[in-house]
Amino acid sequence: MSVKIIYRPVKKNDTKGYLKVRVIENRKTSIKTLGIKVSGKNWLEDKQRVSKSEPNADKINEKIQDVLRNLNKHDTPTQALKTTNKTILTFYDEIIETTLNNGTKLKYIDIRNRFEAYLNENGYNDLKLSQLTPQHVNAFHTYIRTSGSANNTANYNIKSFKAIINKAIKSGLVSYVNDPFSLLKLKYTPTQNRTLTDKEVSKLIDASFKDDRKKMKSNLGVSYEEFRDIFLFQLFTQGLRCSDVQLLRWNDIKNIDGVLIMDYTQYKTKKKMRLRLTLVALKMLNRRLSKLNETFSDKLLGLELKRERLKDVLHNQKENINKVNNEIELRKVQDAWNKVKGVNSKDEFKQFQKVFWERAGGLTIDYAKTQIKETEKEIYKLYADTIDGIEKPNSFVFHFLNDDDFTNYKDGANLTELQYKRLTGTRAYYNIILKKIAKQCGIKINLTSHVARHTYTQLLLNNNADLVAVSQSLGHSHISTTQTYIQQLPNNSLLDLNDTLNDTFN
Repeated sequence: MSVKIIYRPVKKNDTKGYLKVRVIENRKTSIKTLGIKVSGKNWLEDKQRVSKSEPNADKINEKIQDVLRNLNKHDTPTQALKTTNKTILTFYDEIIETTLNNGTKLKYIDIRNRFEAYLNENGYNDLKLSQLTPQHVNAFHTYIRTSGSANNTANYNIKSFKAIINKAIKSGLVSYVNDPFSLLKLKYTPTQNRTLTDKEVSKLIDASFKDDRKKMKSNLGVSYEEFRDIFLFQLFTQGLRCSDVQLLRWNDIKNIDGVLIMDYTQYKTKKKMRLRLTLVALKMLNRRLSKLNETFSDKLLGLELKRERLKDVLHNQKENINKVNNEIELRKVQDAWNKVKGVNSKDEFKQFQKVFWERAGGLTIDYAKTQIKETEKEIYKLYADTIDGIEKPNSFVFHFLNDDDFTNYKDGANLTELQYKRLTGTRAYYNIILKKIAKQCGIKINLTSHVARHTYTQLLLNNNADLVAVSQSLGHSHISTTQTYIQQLPNNSLLDLNDTLNDTFN
């Protein structure tokens, strides 16, 4: 007879997998998962434990020892593996204890507590996994609805509950002749994504605000204008999620041959993302960079004034192309025409007049365009040099989080309980301020940090973006996720997603 804890990856070549109990008795093998997911490199099979490098290593090792002790209480280990007396709340508690992601853990705790409240209201202390019936599932769904949750919220909660029951099934703790979810028919209430129009985005860019907050330490000393800049930075960096803008560090922005590339890992999906920062996105960093470099603002102002003067030249020259009001200019055109073929037709003269001044003015127009591009290159280089020169590149770009609380945090890792608390707390405050900003701008929709992501998507679609291109720019793993953002998709492809927004708002 052999009893052993083994590690098995979820899929071949996966870096993470589940710990399982394997019992070999009378040449028959029984395997049961522990529901504990760990990194393969941290599993020490010879010692039957995980290394200290694994998050929550002590709890996981304690759980392993409890399982082995429990096996020894039975006449045979195989008997223990086949025991099906475990209750739903007990199984929930085990899953919660071994869940490392704090966001997922809180979701499990919420649904577990809702289910316990449902049981208590109906005279139960708990239910064995084997006692779960379709009637219980439907009654639990109704209980969530009547407890004040919206229809869609109740549906998402019951789907989360189903995911836990599926874990019990996969663990071999229970099998059902009749699927307890077979009678459940979920109907979702249609929702409309909240987005800003291009006019509302321009209004946000140009707005100034009256700070109507009471003076409190929790205000973090951050102005409404800077909160506005953060929202717009999210929008202009491919709909950056709030958690990612909160966790963004200066060393996530890399200068590669003069091009600023934002290279980061999405907190939610753990997916690596890479995008080029445009001038309109970099503008949203002005206040932050001014605090880190005392000469930045003056240099930027000089270059911006130069660009505006060139834009005025360009605008005025275009206005003058179709006008020949000055008598001297008219005579020049007349002389030029006479040299060519004489005056035979008023219509011919007007056409020649237009072509002549387009050619003469074109020199000035081309020069102005060239100089504007050169000035914009100087502005971009100023941003690149300033970001390269930041003394603490590992510090956060924005104000949300204290660097000291996140010293050991690495991109893609799970947050500690304190770190997750800081993340959710500052995000909640940010969303409160966005509502105040929207009110002062006369924006009617409920402005939240996630509206930046929806707006980015909608603005691209308005510019004939292809669904696949939009999905990739958002970092979605499945195109179906992107489809929930939109109702109709134009057919044309957008060759350069970010430059479209840059040209519109820069």
